Amino acid sequence: YVLATQGAVGSAFLAFSLFAADPFARLAAPPFEGQGLTPILQDPALAAHPPLLYAGYVGFSLAFAFAIAGLLERRIDRQWAADLRPWVLSAWVFLTLGIALGSFWAYYELGWGGFWFWDPVENASLMPWLAGTALIHSVKAAAVRGAFLRWVLLLAILTFSLSLAGAFLVRSGVLISVHTFAADPARGGFILAILAFFSGGGLLLYGRRFTADTTAQFAPISREAALLLNNIFLSAAAATVFVGTIYPLALDMLGGGKISVGAPYFNSVLGALVLPFMAALPFGAFLHWGGGDAAGALQRLAVAGIAAVALAAGSVALYGAASLLAVAVLLGALWLIFGALTDFIAHFSAWRSVAPRALAHAGLGLLLVGVVGATAWRSEQVVALPAGAEVEIAGQTLRFDGVRTRHGANYTAEQGRLVYPDGRTLLPERRFYEAERGQTTEAAIAKNLAGHLYAVIGDAVGDTRIVRLWYHPLVMFIWIGAAVMALGGMAALGAHIIRASGRLAVPLLLVLWSAPALALDPGEALPDAALEARARALSAELRCMVCQNQSIDDSEAPLARDLRRFVRDRLSAGDTDAQIRDAVVERYGEFALFRPRVAAHTLFLWVFPFALLVFGAWIFLRLSAKRDRG
Repeated sequence: YVLATQGAVGSAFLAFSLFAADPFARLAAPPFEGQGLTPILQDPALAAHPPLLYAGYVGFSLAFAFAIAGLLERRIDRQWAADLRPWVLSAWVFLTLGIALGSFWAYYELGWGGFWFWDPVENASLMPWLAGTALIHSVKAAAVRGAFLRWVLLLAILTFSLSLAGAFLVRSGVLISVHTFAADPARGGFILAILAFFSGGGLLLYGRRFTADTTAQFAPISREAALLLNNIFLSAAAATVFVGTIYPLALDMLGGGKISVGAPYFNSVLGALVLPFMAALPFGAFLHWGGGDAAGALQRLAVAGIAAVALAAGSVALYGAASLLAVAVLLGALWLIFGALTDFIAHFSAWRSVAPRALAHAGLGLLLVGVVGATAWRSEQVVALPAGAEVEIAGQTLRFDGVRTRHGANYTAEQGRLVYPDGRTLLPERRFYEAERGQTTEAAIAKNLAGHLYAVIGDAVGDTRIVRLWYHPLVMFIWIGAAVMALGGMAALGAHIIRASGRLAVPLLLVLWSAPALALDPGEALPDAALEARARALSAELRCMVCQNQSIDDSEAPLARDLRRFVRDRLSAGDTDAQIRDAVVERYGEFALFRPRVAAHTLFLWVFPFALLVFGAWIFLRLSAKRDRG
């Protein structure tokens, strides 16, 4: 049944290739010379990023196939879960690497200085990753204790469904994204039919055929309980990203008007979800299956907590003040890292089974350290420089030596030259592709673990050139953390193969925040630093109606430039932030706000994530009560 289900999925996509996207179709009037590959895709990372994502998506189809096979055979037990686990691990590793590589490509290739924008296509890959992470943890409990079997089945179906939903979002054109390159409503309809058939069929079969006994008992303080809490937070996060991505489209289709959901919304809501998740995560490793000692776990983690607090305080002293949310996330990230280290040391005698868990949790902590550093403590400079002028950022001085023309294999580039006092150079470029009729911005990045200095050149203004500089402290830890997480998954997969085969095997083979890049010209900034800070915070919440997936501070469109000027003029005139938002909404509608206002038609968007947490708490309490009665 596993092979039959997998064959059905493969046949559906072969049919899609033949009937909806036939690669062998001939053009009636073929051009003498083609237009070439889209310029921003002409990058080595794009040779690896799509296949890794694809392997992750396809890997979760195997989890789906196992779920369908188990339902058809009516054999859902611990052995079934143990057989499923390596396939889930493999898919999760590939998807983790694919997302991380895509984020790094966007960071250095698109020239916007950020690593995650909560773009619909980015969200399309994040949703199955979050669901798959929940599935990894719950399938472990199912394989060891026979717990959560019903939940594992449902997660296996939903994770693959989210992968299909991602393919639909990318290929259909229903949502606008910088990452969509082949949008076609007809092809989107075909994928939607595939999604409806497999997801609907799987859920229907789940509802009618599942009869396994899933009453494995565990105490409210136990490893199973910790995994249940883990799943509640991860599932709530996945559902929040799904609703935040789809809700504007659904509301518009139902006649509720256009609204926009962007980074400010996701940062606010997911920030509230990630903090308790990080606080609870290290405890699971120090609790036993079936029951545990919370006081004992807390005592063993005391040193980790003290170290996390001390290092977080030291970071604030070193880098400067940050928002309360940023400090809380940093503290949680360090708590994860030191908790993972404590776990590995405390259980070193069983290091082969502990190392995967410790690596994955420490990797998540490292990733979040990078996110906080690159967002809370970044420095920005946007200046118009003549040749020979110097600019300083984050204590580093560079000399701008001007711009020269350089000819590449299929493009012409304007190459800027920035020189450090010790002779090191940064060479940012603007490339113009004649055949493709496109332009790309090639950032120059000075990289080290302490931070990245990121340089981009813009338009010429008289005898000067716009130069944009960012300094992102600790940003490299985002991708180091993702790699460490993937390494943890590979270690778990390798340990499984070793146990299964009895010989050494090597398995084959990145909440949440975005760092906005500014298109703001130096002359636009307000002389009052406090007013300018308000202007930037407000502009980050306003969507460019031309670019649509960029804020008005990110976009170089003329309309965005006019709105930046409008915001600053109104602030200088003494208007409040609320008055400016109202004025923009009156002119362009609710769609201009990245953070939807709380109203009757957006109430679901704001209430839904926390309603899920309440529902999860109810399930947790119900399971605890059932055990007490038992």
